[in-house]
Amino acid sequence: MPKWTKNAIPGAAGKLITHRRQSTAGGPFDQVFTVDEFSIRVKRVCETNCNNGWMNDLETAVRPFLKPMIGGVAKPLYRGGQEAVAAWAAKTALALNLATPEKSAPLEHYREMNKTHRPPPNTYVWLAAYEMDGPIAYHHTTKLTLSDSRRSSHGYATTLAVGHLILQVVGHIGIEDVAPVKNLAGPLAKFQVWPFESDITWPPPWVLDWGMVQTFSRIFEN
Repeated sequence: MPKWTKNAIPGAAGKLITHRRQSTAGGPFDQVFTVDEFSIRVKRVCETNCNNGWMNDLETAVRPFLKPMIGGVAKPLYRGGQEAVAAWAAKTALALNLATPEKSAPLEHYREMNKTHRPPPNTYVWLAAYEMDGPIAYHHTTKLTLSDSRRSSHGYATTLAVGHLILQVVGHIGIEDVAPVKNLAGPLAKFQVWPFESDITWPPPWVLDWGMVQTFSRIFEN
């Protein structure tokens, strides 16, 4: 997680951060520790891509869009802004996948994103909103199966909450045109930003409480 996200969360600057890692929903915490910054790190990305490459460029490009939303400020997003936010969400979801015991994101998605710096094919990104000044939290679903009446495709779903902003990414591989269709109150609770549909102004009409955030993060598991 980039360090600037901590300062974007209302009231988080200068405070210690308690990290709680949990492998199973409702299960015990695997690890609890307190430090002065976010420590979700994956030592699998070379310096030329991250600190001095396209990932750093993406952080610079997306910050003017993400920072107001993390702080709970309404933000219009046109096509260019949605593409930047979607790329950041996809990149972050793929990185978080490497931090989970069961890695389900396909290798092809890493290769494609490294080549194009855009969300890979068969990737969908939505934005929602949380009513509180929330911490950073994420939920990663492994062994996700998307199917229609004739076919199925395997992939992953990642939901990331940062301050007031919630980003949800679903990606899969194997079959084209199998699109995830489950909704939590449809467009009232979330906006699709990838693939692009229309200009939006975040937040959506329905802002989620913590219980709804937990339901939202697991909606593709049922």
